[in-house]
Amino acid sequence: MQKRSIGRIIFDGLLFLMSLYFYLLSGKFTYVATPGQLGPDFWPKLILILLMLLAVYDIIIGIYFKGGEGIESSSEEKAANKYPLLLAIGSILTIGYVYLVSFLGFPLTTFLYLIAFMYIGRYRKMRVIVASSFVTVIVLVLIFVKFVYVSLPLGEGVFADLTILLYRLLGIY
Repeated sequence: MQKRSIGRIIFDGLLFLMSLYFYLLSGKFTYVATPGQLGPDFWPKLILILLMLLAVYDIIIGIYFKGGEGIESSSEEKAANKYPLLLAIGSILTIGYVYLVSFLGFPLTTFLYLIAFMYIGRYRKMRVIVASSFVTVIVLVLIFVKFVYVSLPLGEGVFADLTILLYRLLGIY
C-alpha cells in the first residue's frame, strides 16, 4: 500500500470518528418538539450520517483499489487545461448569479443560471436543458422553503411577484 493511500485512510478514519462524535453531540440538543416539523437535530444528524458513510466508502476504496487516486486527478487536470475559457466564463457566470439573485429572485436566477451553465458546458439539447433546469429549481425551492424553512431571495418588483406566484402554485405561500 502506498504512503498516499495510508494517509488517505487515516484521514478518512479521523473524519469518521469526528463525525461520530458530533453525531452523538447533536443528540443532546434540547428543544420543544413541534408536531409536524423537523427538530433542529435532524439536518446535522443526516449530514453527519452521510459523511460517515462516505468516509467508510473511501476507506474501502483506499484498501481494495490501490492507486486509483492518480487516475482521477490526472484526467481532471487535463480537462481544466483543455477548456480554460469555459472555466473563466463559468466563474464569471457564478459571480453574476450572486449579484443578480437578490434582484431577480432565487427561482428565476437559478433557472437562467442552470440553462446558461449547461449551454456553456457544451450541452446543446435545449429541451433537456430547460426541463432539467425547471425541475431542479422546483425541487430546490421545495426543499429549502417548504421543508428546511430557509428564506430564499424573492427578488424585487415584478420578479418578487413572479416568485410569490410560483410559491403559491407549489402550495408554499
